[in-house]
Amino acid sequence: SSGINAEWPLRPGYSRDIDITDKGNIIQFATAANIPDVDQLLAFSLGNEARQQLITNTNEAVESKCFGAPWFTVTNPKTGRREKFFGSDRIEMLGWVLGKEYVGHHPPQ
Repeated sequence: SSGINAEWPLRPGYSRDIDITDKGNIIQFATAANIPDVDQLLAFSLGNEARQQLITNTNEAVESKCFGAPWFTVTNPKTGRREKFFGSDRIEMLGWVLGKEYVGHHPPQ
């Protein structure tokens, strides 16, 4: 597997020629991102519940006319309306709809 440094979670794997399906790379990414219980997460990802959720999410994306990634569909807590966002440049708007402050890709520690 390719070497991963601390900034890897902040960049898409495909842009750095990193195999994002490799278990070792997944573990390195999850560890660098401080994701707890990586082994449990990997086991869950291979199970039927995760498979069914993927099918549900894919069907919802198709029904909402999703046309790219990243694609976000969230429920506005004030109006109950489903809002759709395409592109990482829309994350600040997504935060606004959810009533959360977006502090950027590199939040202060």
